[in-house]
Amino acid sequence: MLNLSLGSPINGPDWPTSTALDRATEAGIITVTSNGNSGPDLWSVGSPGTASKAISVGASTPPLKAPHLKMDGSDEHVLLQAVQGTKPWDLKRKNRVIDGGMGLPDDLEGAEGRVALIERGGIPIRAKIENAKNAGAVAVLLMNNVPGTFMAGVEEPLAFTAAAIDHKTGNQLREQIQANEDDETMMETTYIEETDHMAIFSSRGPVTQTWDIKPDVVAPGVDIDSTVPDGYLALNGTSMAAPHIAGAAALIKQAKPDWGPEQVKAAIMNTAVPLVNEEGDRYPPFVQGSGRVDIQAAVLSDTLVYQVPFHLACGTQIRTFNCSND
Repeated sequence: MLNLSLGSPINGPDWPTSTALDRATEAGIITVTSNGNSGPDLWSVGSPGTASKAISVGASTPPLKAPHLKMDGSDEHVLLQAVQGTKPWDLKRKNRVIDGGMGLPDDLEGAEGRVALIERGGIPIRAKIENAKNAGAVAVLLMNNVPGTFMAGVEEPLAFTAAAIDHKTGNQLREQIQANEDDETMMETTYIEETDHMAIFSSRGPVTQTWDIKPDVVAPGVDIDSTVPDGYLALNGTSMAAPHIAGAAALIKQAKPDWGPEQVKAAIMNTAVPLVNEEGDRYPPFVQGSGRVDIQAAVLSDTLVYQVPFHLACGTQIRTFNCSND
């Protein structure tokens, strides 16, 4: 069995790592790979997540209380994305916010006792956070410098609170700070129960050229305790989700030793639980594949439905049939 918690942003079925996983699967090896962290746009799946025969895994949010940003004068709550390697966001009251520019020392005058809003880019993220810490800030909000969200992190653990927000939210907060020249801008952290939703960073399909649906399945990939030198660290990513599926595949193989990669993949996909968004609408297949893994159901499954290649063709005959997955 192979688990590849790695990838490149190349969306193509014939990328070398994708081809290698397909060949390994043909040789009887169960192959599992992360789908990528470039979501939430369609066509964002990367290689080797594009491998047609491997099990490509997206990330879902397990049950947890996630911190959200609430700005003065707004009822909107925006999820605060964890910055990997830093202290989890744990602020529990209203805090004053300053515009920390690009996170340079001169940008952070007046940061003491406040949350510093810092824009991504220019210098390393670690340097921005350390500059804010040295200036006496209580936490850092990293805003993206291009539209959308992003996954931020530092290579070595840093004992300071930080979180990331998207470009639009960061600009709104910055404009509010600039408009309140005489009064300080306040932000409030609220904690909202998140359960079985798609992680916003999880890459989406389809695969270019083939239009293959990817991911095949999703598993918890947010706030997952993982090993690091000298201990553990809560990490995010489809690289955290893929090992869940590798473990599920190992349990299935133990229960059904005669099954090959195709049967194991089918059992995982057939028994997955479709996820719905905050409005109660089911996520499309290009977002969640077959759904969130149900390990017990997969191990106990006996009847399998297989994925087969589909090719469009022209013809004059029409047939109608109904399918149900209830």
